[in-house]
Amino acid sequence: MNDTAHPETIAAQALGHIDTASGGVVPAFNPSTTFVRDKDNALVRPDNSYLRDNNDTVRLAEQVLAALEGAPAALLWPSGMAAIAAVVRQLRSGQHMVLQSGIYWGTTRFVRHYCHEHGIQLTEMDTADPSNIKALSHLSPDLVMIETPSNPWLKVTDIEAVRAAAPDAVLVVDSTAATPILTRPIALGADIVIHSATKALNGHSDVLAGVLLPREENAFWAKLCEERAVAGAVIGTFEAWLLVRSLRTLPLRVKQMCSNAQQFAEHASTQRFRPFYIRVCRITRNFQLRNSK
Repeated sequence: MNDTAHPETIAAQALGHIDTASGGVVPAFNPSTTFVRDKDNALVRPDNSYLRDNNDTVRLAEQVLAALEGAPAALLWPSGMAAIAAVVRQLRSGQHMVLQSGIYWGTTRFVRHYCHEHGIQLTEMDTADPSNIKALSHLSPDLVMIETPSNPWLKVTDIEAVRAAAPDAVLVVDSTAATPILTRPIALGADIVIHSATKALNGHSDVLAGVLLPREENAFWAKLCEERAVAGAVIGTFEAWLLVRSLRTLPLRVKQMCSNAQQFAEHASTQRFRPFYIRVCRITRNFQLRNSK
């Protein structure tokens, strides 16, 4: 498929995938854990030796996600928290991490515990407040993790401003709420993008998954690849197959979600929920401004 294809086309056609064995436009489901070898004991498919890190269905899902995000690669994990934990575990004792406050509680709880147990300095700050971002330049963190819009408070952080304030840090952006349809953090300076694919990416309440996507396949990314391959935090083949199915309608679903939210906000503006309406409009305006590029 053409690299300039629109997200709607990439998603709907799953990158134009065709099952070569059958000619089917739906990817085959192959749960095999082991793979055949020839008479000389050489793998018939050298890229398939064991299911833990070798599966065509998982590769296809990763390729579609990478294309949607504008990333050179992707790694699927069995949950969003598994993906987040893998990133945080790359930190070593004595290093410094900055974590956005007011984000998904599961992330905050894990990061606090891990940093405490492993001697990692942790600073939590409200990065949705532009005045706090300026302080990053004085902290010299090794890793900065933000979530925008945040769960559940829908706080919006200026990704480019964080990148400018912490140019030497690994910038990790959890973009679960926005999806690649609304925001592509790599284009704004992120080094690693995280999604809990359980949420909008899948959208059918039948898959638990997470995904990591890099700005470049560097040494940090290589460690994450090694982490998954060796530690075994892998997604199941059927879950990956369901995710490919779901991604076909992602642009349509996100469009309808935004339309529903707008209609609700407009309705709330005429009711006793006006304070909520004002907050929703402010969030929407900030989100549009900070992701205008």
